[in-house]
This record gives sequence, C-alpha cells and structure tokens, in this order.
Amino acid sequence: MQDPSKIKAIVFDWDGVIVDSMPMIAKGIQETAASYGVHLSVDDVLATYIQPKEEFYKSIGIEIQDMAELTARHLSNLNKYSSSPKLFDDVMSTLKQLKDKGLKFGVASHQETSDVQNDIDTRGLREFFVAKYVLGGHKNKAVRNHAS
Repeated sequence: MQDPSKIKAIVFDWDGVIVDSMPMIAKGIQETAASYGVHLSVDDVLATYIQPKEEFYKSIGIEIQDMAELTARHLSNLNKYSSSPKLFDDVMSTLKQLKDKGLKFGVASHQETSDVQNDIDTRGLREFFVAKYVLGGHKNKAVRNHAS
C-alpha cells in the first residue's frame, strides 16, 4: 500500500464523486425507456443502471434496432433534465481537509473540459481545482503526466 505521506495529488472523477447527477440522469433514462414502451420508476433505474447505456436498455427488454436512434433519444432526454447537480454532502469538508494537508487535485471526466471548468467556477471551487488539471471528454479520461 502507498505510504499516505508520499501522496501529492488526487484525481477525481467529477460526476458521481464530486457532483451527484444520477437522480437527474435517471429521469432522462426513465423517459427514454418509456419512449420504447418500457415503464420503470426512477428508483428502479437508480437500483439497476449499468453501463454502457445500451447494455442497460437491453437488460430492461429494449431491443435496439437503431443505435443512433437510441443515442439520440437518450441524449435528448438527459439534456431535458440536466440542471446543476448538487455536490455530495461531504465534498467541501473533504476537499478542505485534503487541501490543508498540501494535496493538489485534478479532475478526469467524461464531460467536456469546458463544462467541468464552468461548473467549478459556478460553484466557487477554483481554489481546489486548477484549470490545467481538469481533463474532460470521452477519450481524455486517462491520467496525463503534468509538471507541477
């Protein structure tokens, strides 16, 4: 196990670690499923959701004939419910404690970098997340080596 005193930085995933957008995502997924005739509650979505999305939709009985159509419906419905998700309850206190120990933070997210940066600024979290350590986009989740 890594000696905690040697840890200098932590890279967080944004969505699901810092912010909790799953309740909003579940509403969009619920609506997408309903558009295919499958009705389930938001609680059912939260309890059973798996990725990738197509596997989830298959698991609830949707036969995917046209992946582009599924993706379009999925994204359209997610966008309907995408507002500002709340921070998880202990995020601020945890970030403050870790910052007090001298740790630096980064973000690796499936969301676009600019969206995460805007969210950081809107929430007043710039003291924790420096722009050059925020990486976004579906293909950018791999950790990159940055000089301090």
